[in-house]
Amino acid sequence: MAREADDPRLRAEEARLARLAADGDGAAFATLYDRYEQRIYTFCHRLVGSEHDAADATQDAFVKVLQRLPRLGDRELNFGAYLFTAARNASYDVIGKRKKAETVDEIPEYGSQPVYGEMGGPAGPRS
Repeated sequence: MAREADDPRLRAEEARLARLAADGDGAAFATLYDRYEQRIYTFCHRLVGSEHDAADATQDAFVKVLQRLPRLGDRELNFGAYLFTAARNASYDVIGKRKKAETVDEIPEYGSQPVYGEMGGPAGPRS
């Protein structure tokens, strides 16, 4: 028995649905969304490790695919592979944003004395 992704009939059906979605058919896109949403979410969750971030990455992947479908024209499309690639990239984007937004718990001290003394003069031993 062939895996779902290897089934040529399923791939042809998904390519047809993707072309309809590219032309603005919301029902066609909803069908693709329903087929893939849980698998894409699970995939993203494994990459990002957070339910919230996985939901964001899943949403971003579907939005990006929907935006790009019209530009694909009549090219042969493996929708599942295309969507998983978008999901991987969306997950990496979420991870990158998370790293940039990490907070710093402490500000390190680089010396025990201030650069300037109490009266505005250079700090140092007083004579």
